This record gives sequence, structure tokens and C-alpha cells, in this order.
Amino acid sequence: MVASSKRRGRPRKWSDKQIADMRRRRQGKETLEQIAQSYNTVHSTVSRLTGPMGRRRGTSTSTLRLQERILRLAQKNKTDAEIAKSLGYTVGYISRLRADAGMIYAVSGGRPKEWTRRAIIERVRLWRLLYGYTPSAVDWNPSLAKNQGQSKRADRYYAFREKYGCPSVGTVYRVFGSWSEMLRVARLKPPPQGGAGHGRWQ
Repeated sequence: MVASSKRRGRPRKWSDKQIADMRRRRQGKETLEQIAQSYNTVHSTVSRLTGPMGRRRGTSTSTLRLQERILRLAQKNKTDAEIAKSLGYTVGYISRLRADAGMIYAVSGGRPKEWTRRAIIERVRLWRLLYGYTPSAVDWNPSLAKNQGQSKRADRYYAFREKYGCPSVGTVYRVFGSWSEMLRVARLKPPPQGGAGHGRWQ
């Protein structure tokens, strides 16, 4: 009985096949909680075994569409619990997607006291979610946009900044060193030359 008790107290050993399956399922639509339940463990164990999964480039189309649905509900003052119930996901998963896309600010209108790397990343992801394209440096440089005859582009920046708070392109360069580095950290694909939204401002 003593030996049996000691065995139960040892950390469970996971096979490479099981860990690979967890990673594959994390890359899909399943949440940590769902995977953990199928393996009769807790979500923190799944997270520890699979490691960080944020190294993939870009954000999947399915995730962006889900974030858009979450945003629409959040702007109607729905709580994370209500959104999760409506869409059929866990509250933790909904909260993580909101945070990843900067949607905390989309609802509360909060603005950071200083522009940290995280705060800037939240804004560029929120911009991508709201407007459907990754901004170029011109999108966050209203003076240059106006000089290029793209006043509507400048107006969009001012409207976004007024509602959610937005750093200037100079702040991005100061914090990240370059615009491309900021997009790399945010895991967003760089826009085509001229900016993904360039054509709509002509």
C-alpha cells in the first residue's frame, strides 16, 4: 500500500505521441481546457507540456473571424461569460482572444500611461481586426498621409486614436527600432508596398 501511494504521488509521464497530439489540437480550435479534459488532467499541464504556441506567423483567418464576432458582441456590452455561451467557447478562451486583439480597449476606451511594446502590439492588432488590413507606417503618420493627398487615411488614424488611443509612427520606431520589427513581434504579415489599405484612400 505504501509503494502504491508513492507511485500515485509521482508526476505523470507523458509520451511523445501524446504531447504531439496536444500540440496539434492546440493549433486547431480546441482550448487548453478541452484538451486537458480529454487527458484527465488540468489545462496548466497541457500548457506546460506543449510550450508557447504563439510562434506561428500571422493570425489564422478563422481566428480573425472569431475575433470579429467577439468584438461585435463586446461592443454591445456583452460580458466574456455571455459571449462564451453565445459562441460555444470557454470563458478563458474568449478572454484570451480579446486580450490578444486589444479588445479590452475597444470596450473600455482605456489608454495606457506609456507606450510599451505590449500596448503598441495590442493597438496594431486591434487596427487589423477593425479595419481588415495591417497598417503601414503611413497609416500612423497622418502628416505624411495628408502630404500624399490621402486625407481620409489621416482621418482614420485620428478617429482610431481618439477612441482607443494610438501611438505615432515615431513612437513605434523608438520602441521597436523599425515598423517591420513591430509587425514581426505582433505576428502580422507586412502590408504590400503602399499599404494594404492604400488603394481605398485614393
